[in-house]
Amino acid sequence: MISTFTMAMMVVCILVGVAVPFFCILFLKGRSSKIETGLAGAVGYGMLGYVWQYVFYVFIGAFLAKMPIPGSLTVRFVILQFLLTLVSTGCTAASLYWGIYLTNQKQLSLYRSAAVGIGFSLGKLGIELVYPYAYKFYLSLQMNAGTCRADEQIQQWVADTTAGSLISGWYTCFVMFVIVFGIALVMGKYYVQDRKKMSWVFVIVVYEAIMIMNLALGYLFRSTELGMDIALTVVLTLIAAASGVILWHWFRHDEVVVNPLDIILGK
Repeated sequence: MISTFTMAMMVVCILVGVAVPFFCILFLKGRSSKIETGLAGAVGYGMLGYVWQYVFYVFIGAFLAKMPIPGSLTVRFVILQFLLTLVSTGCTAASLYWGIYLTNQKQLSLYRSAAVGIGFSLGKLGIELVYPYAYKFYLSLQMNAGTCRADEQIQQWVADTTAGSLISGWYTCFVMFVIVFGIALVMGKYYVQDRKKMSWVFVIVVYEAIMIMNLALGYLFRSTELGMDIALTVVLTLIAAASGVILWHWFRHDEVVVNPLDIILGK
């Protein structure tokens, strides 16, 4: 039996997870409606960009998994994981740049560039939060009614779900939304300034650093999953805080400052 509270948390996490990006879209629309249009299309490009980068990542990842890699089992695993971080970073950079490029063809706009980041995050939320949580909720209803015919492992996966794990998963998606939103905004700044190479460099450096830290923490805390989750949450929170400072400054002053320390120190 899945508790009513746990099922309610599934629904709440889905609703709140989707509400945050839509609130940001409405905020952007309110700020830019007198200047330009096209935010809905920019969000759509961002979502589509996430979908195609996800598909490419899955296929390339499957190819790399079958590729012969010399060395011991541990060495092969580390090399494979590192290659996957490069693939993930490359696909993310390409999809964000693709969306920003398309939305800035007729008129250069930071607002539309930011909307691409929101759309990308919506796609990420859909695959990593909305779908699994909604699927768990659906199976929970069946399990409680005694009509679930899913595999025993899947049922155990649902049964092991706790309110804490749901909130933790939601929080990870939320901080990644803030991070990607900030990355897209800075990329848009460089693109508008005709510094297109810096758009690529910025997203590759920042996103790959996140992927490497994720991989390193997974190795350091390989003996305790809880320790890895806590460490990763702390790191992502710090990065999201830096991204949040950039976003907040932009919302208030309509100016993108890449270094959050310059904002904090008032430089």
